[in-house]
Amino acid sequence: GYVNLDQIKKEVFSRKGKSGNSKFLNNLVHEIEYSMLLEQSFPENIFNFYMDVLSDEDLLKTKGIEWFAHHLYSDFEKINDQQFERLKESLIKVSKNKMTDEFRYVILDLFLRKFNYKAMTDMKKIAIGLNLSAEDNDIVYAIDEMIQRYKLGLMQDKYL
Repeated sequence: GYVNLDQIKKEVFSRKGKSGNSKFLNNLVHEIEYSMLLEQSFPENIFNFYMDVLSDEDLLKTKGIEWFAHHLYSDFEKINDQQFERLKESLIKVSKNKMTDEFRYVILDLFLRKFNYKAMTDMKKIAIGLNLSAEDNDIVYAIDEMIQRYKLGLMQDKYL
């Protein structure tokens, strides 16, 4: 499968702040997802593009942005260790920005279902390093809550 990533980038970044993006972005992400169906790992160029999208303050407020996070979720097992480190850091960095509720819910679901205790504590350290506290940050708050649940034995790592 092949997608013209340069063309896609232009298209996505030109839609900042415009309405009617949700269906467009949904279709676009499905096209990208389909193009990497047979890939064993998450292609670096596509992963980099996703990190650019998810770190853009204007796109985070754009309806449909959650489709990128949905794809990371559905192809999570294709993400390599290095990409996972970048993803954790990126998600903490963007947590201080305004974002759509849909995007926030997908991120929290990603944490809940795909991230383990070590990932949570890693992200907590990143948040502390960036002076982000749970008080005014839903994502950092959720990480704190999940760490507490692990400590209380209410959550455990799933080894699939």
